[in-house]
Amino acid sequence: MFRIGLGALFGGTLDQYGYVLLWDMTRVHQNPYEESWVMAWPPLWWMTLGVWSSLSHAACRVFPSLFEVVSESFLIKCLYYLFELALAGFIGLSMEGATRGSNGASGEGKPAWEKGLRIGVGFLLVPATWIITSLHGNFDVIPAFLTFVAFITLHGRASETSAAVASLLLGLAVMARTFPIVFIFPMVTVVFRRHGWRVALWSASLVVLPTVLSLYPIYLISPDAVSQKLLGYRGVLEGWWGLGAMARLFISDGFAAEVVRWNLNGFLPLMTMLLALVCYGMWQGRISVWNGGLLTALGVFCFAPTISNQNFYFLLPWAFWAAMVGPSRAAQVFLWVLSVDLILVYVVIPLDLSDPIWFQWAYDYSDECVLPRLASPRILVDAMKSFSGHFKRSDFGYNPFIQNVLRIPVWVCLWVWFIGEARKRFQVSGVRRVTRDA
Repeated sequence: MFRIGLGALFGGTLDQYGYVLLWDMTRVHQNPYEESWVMAWPPLWWMTLGVWSSLSHAACRVFPSLFEVVSESFLIKCLYYLFELALAGFIGLSMEGATRGSNGASGEGKPAWEKGLRIGVGFLLVPATWIITSLHGNFDVIPAFLTFVAFITLHGRASETSAAVASLLLGLAVMARTFPIVFIFPMVTVVFRRHGWRVALWSASLVVLPTVLSLYPIYLISPDAVSQKLLGYRGVLEGWWGLGAMARLFISDGFAAEVVRWNLNGFLPLMTMLLALVCYGMWQGRISVWNGGLLTALGVFCFAPTISNQNFYFLLPWAFWAAMVGPSRAAQVFLWVLSVDLILVYVVIPLDLSDPIWFQWAYDYSDECVLPRLASPRILVDAMKSFSGHFKRSDFGYNPFIQNVLRIPVWVCLWVWFIGEARKRFQVSGVRRVTRDA
């Protein structure tokens, strides 16, 4: 109820505003790649949004005052919540199944389903989850759900059916956002190892086909729009993450641009080397399916030249699983640091000192905000002015400065976690062969 209340009170960021426009476009059958400035991905999101819009308007026949009670923005957030609930339920059931005893009870003497329920609720209570869906407003929960479930499905069962289901799920994730395509390599490797090249070829086809079949007709209609919006999009490359953020904080915007450009050019070679090592380890049986997916996810976030706050949802199920099942101390620290960072950015820290308020970013889409603006306390505003006055360059904007300051600990924790996982999985001597892919 807490996340639902926040979702109803606040409109969210400009992302959410763009998705409401996208909702309206699907109603009048406009081409999102030509009309919308927020469509930089394959078609699954706006297709899903179109179906959700149609269902919502159909519900108006039963509840005529539906749109008078709830806004389109909140209805879109309800779609995020459905995928969150599905993800939390899957995480809980999977962890419960892994710990179920022969008598159907958990090791704590309680019914296994009760433990699974508590685990699922625990995931939903992680602050980073409700901040991204309720306050920011973003659909990254959808590819996060599809990719994670794909790997857990493949991890848990070694049948050809599970390989097909996992591949199709990953294909839908790629149809939602482009970057999950890198997960095709560890997935096809383990399918090839288990079932041979014919099943592996079919698996690779299922990953690629959803995007190709859905995007190709749109490309025929508007090739330039698709090329510019989808193929030409590289994110916000201004130094908001990693080495680029460090360069922007401590040196200059110009140097940060050079660092980001180098990072962008180096991303593909670095990911290629990581995927080669991961696939080799999986082929030898030294790296399990789940660990292969985890290393791939960590590599994407560590090597990427830019990451937006909402993108962290993609990593949350991997981090939560590692923190609970490992238990990985590094994953636990990452979840804490990320959650504190997002609470500060979205709730506490004013991002505009000329008009400092609580929940400042969630007011970007002010038309859908119900709660009156709450002014930040004077002591906090003075502290932010003093801190930025002492440490910020005069030519560096306050907003990117304070956000990068808060993001550096997240980046460091992520690298510590990644290096720790890589050392455990890639060491040659003293490593026992994984006897079971699950």
